[in-house]
Amino acid sequence: MRLSIGYCYTFVLKEHLFFNANIAPSVGVRFSKLSETVEAVRQEVSNTSFTRALEGGAQLGYASRRIVFGLGFAFDVNGYNEDKFNAVANNKFYGNIYFGYRLNTTGFIDRTYNKYAKNWVLINS
Repeated sequence: MRLSIGYCYTFVLKEHLFFNANIAPSVGVRFSKLSETVEAVRQEVSNTSFTRALEGGAQLGYASRRIVFGLGFAFDVNGYNEDKFNAVANNKFYGNIYFGYRLNTTGFIDRTYNKYAKNWVLINS
């Protein structure tokens, strides 16, 4: 189980050009159980550990009415102390390149969205 709080911000650099950055630190508790049978003797070891993690990333992209593309990187650094002598760390760093094309929505989705969007505007006016 983990509790996280995150922040994300998008900077509009020029029309259609953006830079996005995000970060989310978290803390939690890890419950584990190891069951092992050796020479017909079953042993179980349970362990509870305090965890900590930091996730984040950044991307630079272009978004128009029909096309969206960009590149970014992300990281996920997390770990816990298994006991007072052993610590476990699992760190991931990765990048991505993406391209997307926005299709027209179907009539059903347009009608449903417009129905609820109209009611939302009336409620919040």
